[in-house]
Amino acid sequence: MKIKTPPLRKARIEIIPMIDTIFFLLVFFMIASLSMVKMKAIGLNVPRAASAGGSAPAAHGEPSPPVVLTVTQSGSYLVDRQLTGPDDLEDALAAALKNDKQGIIVVNIDKTQSAQVLIDVLDKINSIKLAGHPDIKTLIATEQIDSSGHPVPSQGN
Repeated sequence: MKIKTPPLRKARIEIIPMIDTIFFLLVFFMIASLSMVKMKAIGLNVPRAASAGGSAPAAHGEPSPPVVLTVTQSGSYLVDRQLTGPDDLEDALAAALKNDKQGIIVVNIDKTQSAQVLIDVLDKINSIKLAGHPDIKTLIATEQIDSSGHPVPSQGN
């Protein structure tokens, strides 16, 4: 009795499971590489409340009050309560920092102002850093402050 042998079929490589595996590995390595990327952002020191600690200590003696740059709701610029225009902002800040030993600028912007105004102000402060004041520290006020840099009690906004 003769046993029938099945006809020989040509060997076939199934590629679909291999594609699935490759895509799985691709997604895995993409997600893994995202966790290794260092995100670059603007480093800012945000001021704390008076109960959480004080401002930075001065090098010698009593700390001098920081330079307060205020942008009002109407878009006016004030450097230590002195009205200045956006074109004269760099000169006014450089003059205010001339006698300041700490080199701290507190940016106090009304919440109705756009983020572009904040970026423009930070660009002007950065240009002052490049022009000979490299040790300037920039703080963004998260609550209203007075001209000496102390928090102003809120009126329930």
